[in-house]
Amino acid sequence: MYGGLSKSMPYFAIFFFLISLSAIALPLTAGFVSEFLVLLGSYISGKFWVYFAILGVVLTAVYMLNAFQKMFLFKETDKFKNLKDLNLNEFLYLSPLVLLLFFMGVFPQFFFNYSKSSLEHLNNNLSNYSLSFYKKQADQSKTFLKSNGRAGQPLNKKNKEQKINFKQNERAL
Repeated sequence: MYGGLSKSMPYFAIFFFLISLSAIALPLTAGFVSEFLVLLGSYISGKFWVYFAILGVVLTAVYMLNAFQKMFLFKETDKFKNLKDLNLNEFLYLSPLVLLLFFMGVFPQFFFNYSKSSLEHLNNNLSNYSLSFYKKQADQSKTFLKSNGRAGQPLNKKNKEQKINFKQNERAL
């Protein structure tokens, strides 16, 4: 069992804790923004699904805090006393990521502006799109996002169709 890693690896423990806070959706972190949007979408689609989403949030918080406690706060074990903390390169790589977690939590609108026009178009034209599957070959399947029932026509800007190809095992169908 791990334990006491915060004594031999204090900087790693700090980074792990800050990233864990975002994972458990602490306000002012990117995780909070994403969890809030998931809960809002669950509430709008049906109040029944909110209970599952909240259960996921609670279980994530319990798991992350329990993992942090067991790995970093328990009595230090001899097996891990000689572990080295983050070196300068690792510290410099992790620092902007953690800053970005908090920047995204404090200023989420900065990132929402990039997807605003695409989401508005999708929302305004949602009734024109449907997702359909058909089997082409034994080892491949194609998916079309079709507009106005014109599946299989060439893709162009006029009808705004998008084609997504993916391979799929025949048994999975």
